[in-house]
Amino acid sequence: MIINEYPLVSIIIPVYGVERYIEKFAKTIFSQDYPNIEYIFVDDCTNDDSIVKVKAAIANHPHVCDRVKILRHPENRGLPQARKTGFEESKGDYIIHVDPDDWVEPTYISQLLETAIRSGADITWCDYFVEEEQGNAKVVETNFAEYSKHDIIMKLLSGEFHSAVWNKMVTRRTYNTETVFSIYNQLEDLYLTTQLMLNAHKLSHVGCPLYHYRVNANSLSFSNARIKKRCFEEYQNFKSVFHFIEDAGYDMLSFEPVLSNRVNALKLAFMKYKENRNFDDVKNFYPDSIKNLFRLDAPLRAKLKLYLSVKTNSDFLFKL
Repeated sequence: MIINEYPLVSIIIPVYGVERYIEKFAKTIFSQDYPNIEYIFVDDCTNDDSIVKVKAAIANHPHVCDRVKILRHPENRGLPQARKTGFEESKGDYIIHVDPDDWVEPTYISQLLETAIRSGADITWCDYFVEEEQGNAKVVETNFAEYSKHDIIMKLLSGEFHSAVWNKMVTRRTYNTETVFSIYNQLEDLYLTTQLMLNAHKLSHVGCPLYHYRVNANSLSFSNARIKKRCFEEYQNFKSVFHFIEDAGYDMLSFEPVLSNRVNALKLAFMKYKENRNFDDVKNFYPDSIKNLFRLDAPLRAKLKLYLSVKTNSDFLFKL
């Protein structure tokens, strides 16, 4: 690593229900080869021994003792609000949010920072490993730094470019006074990353995997109540993402057909549950999406219900 100065990097770590994984995470995050890091753990009222294990890891890495903060919410506020709390307490010139059920390479911070400084980038990201519980791993390459901002937004909307905050180092100046953190947990990375991408003037990429993203099979199975809540939160956060992009002056039709596919999928999921339903909202949110509804890979019956409801200006079909 060739860095003449050592700017402060703030690593923000929300903690909730990760006692199975946090020892491995802490060992790797405390073993970085970069010397000027502050570690901010935000206890979001976890009900397990996650914080106990964090404190034990700190004791085993005495060189970080005076650079660690552990904050605690008085009540559970959710992942994005834990990140907000950590950000508000941070002092770093560079900010990165990580998840404590994952782990990182020893050069995770130094390589991201060296590239950021050398390029003068506002956002620098790295490739990453996707780690499955069976022990399989694959590398995801993300070399999109030379793309136009419009094309990067398109890739974020389609999911081709993962909106995750954990592989993206961001300068503090890229967070402006209008940057907001969501109150909803679903699509929260897209909610924040879209704002930061719109604020950024220069982007850069580290062409090697430095982050290990753990795929937890248990997180993929939800109760019906959780699925309903997830559909509601994804819909609300994506509406905000849409308005962030629109308010930045982009012609939303230039993101077709990707935008319509995403909007229509969210509308169908949202309207599946009667407790979620707000027909006027769904009808008025990006009405151009209806033109591309039948391109979406979804059950024909569901698409017909949505199409006929919008065209007849009636939610009767959803009430049946």
